[in-house]
Amino acid sequence: MINHHETRHAFPKITAFMAAFLILLLSGSATAAGTEDQKAEPKYSKGVKQCMTCHKEGKERPAHEIFFTEMGITGDPASPFAEGNHDCEACHGPASEHLKKQPDGSRLPPPIVFDDRTPVEEQNAVCMNCHNDSGRFHWPGSVHNTKDITRFIARESRSFVLSVSGLMNRSNITPDIPHSELILKNCPETLTNGGSCIAGPEGEWIIEPVINKENLIVATLDHELVIKERHNFDPSGHYARPDVTKLTVDRKRQTLVDFTDL
Repeated sequence: MINHHETRHAFPKITAFMAAFLILLLSGSATAAGTEDQKAEPKYSKGVKQCMTCHKEGKERPAHEIFFTEMGITGDPASPFAEGNHDCEACHGPASEHLKKQPDGSRLPPPIVFDDRTPVEEQNAVCMNCHNDSGRFHWPGSVHNTKDITRFIARESRSFVLSVSGLMNRSNITPDIPHSELILKNCPETLTNGGSCIAGPEGEWIIEPVINKENLIVATLDHELVIKERHNFDPSGHYARPDVTKLTVDRKRQTLVDFTDL
């Protein structure tokens, strides 16, 4: 039994205890939330071997073709797969969250996906992390490649066509390039002279090929011109005769290499 005198002093103690407990609870929740935030920060995985568990040849989304390209040369220090360069995650971003299965069995996409889910600016920014100097930022080509075929493709498809070509001179071949001495021995002064240009859907130039100089080409495109030209000819269905010709789209993921056992 608690008498009146004891009860009077018990309430402040209980109130003080509850207040202290509430403060401790809230601070604990804040600490837990902070911990969760830290856990949510993406981290790099253990490398390409972990990625290939799901993305090897024969899987639903294979990615082994990367090793048939220059980017897959592990001995090249500039390759994403060189030691210390984070392998697949050098381009796709830290994938620790991607590796975790969701309750429904699915997985979150990696931070950078090279399709229409990621803005072009973000995709380009990833590429420009490495391809940002004269030794690697090089788009081969010349006006020989663009002066005729650009307008031909534009007129044939009734669409706008942008052709981008690089400008490369003898002076761009620096001593750090493998076999630079042999290259320079028979190298002309100009290897590629540019030729970037834009053609309209009627097959006429909007910007003619720019040669022998670095330049930023800018044009305002009127998409109504595409509709206008496709009244003359629509390459994807001008005659509306599916019994004569039709387009079949295979949505299955394709591969660059197929292996046939002997």
